[in-house]
Amino acid sequence: MFDIGFVEMLVIGVLGLLVLGPERLPRVARTAGHWVGRARATFNNIRDELERETHNADMQEKFRQQLEEMGLTEEDLRKGQESILPPDDIPGRSKPASGENSESDPSSSSENRRDDNA
Repeated sequence: MFDIGFVEMLVIGVLGLLVLGPERLPRVARTAGHWVGRARATFNNIRDELERETHNADMQEKFRQQLEEMGLTEEDLRKGQESILPPDDIPGRSKPASGENSESDPSSSSENRRDDNA
């Protein structure tokens, strides 16, 4: 981020020691380091969020291009989605009760296997 060498850091340290004194310099350095760390973390979070949003925008653009190639619109997809029944509304489908064996093959249950072995 900043191109600060050893000599520059040494000059800043000596000036800080002269201005703040030996009692307050460590506390000020810790506080400055804390704020610099928080600023870096915030910057990294913002950068990551922007990268995710850019990726999402790219994916949406690719999706729209593929829809155009297929001759569909987003409205066509919405209509198709609305016409699909949720699994609970499918006629003739029964829900297994809680505690019941959900397997349709009774020969695979452990009770039948014990009877066969006896």
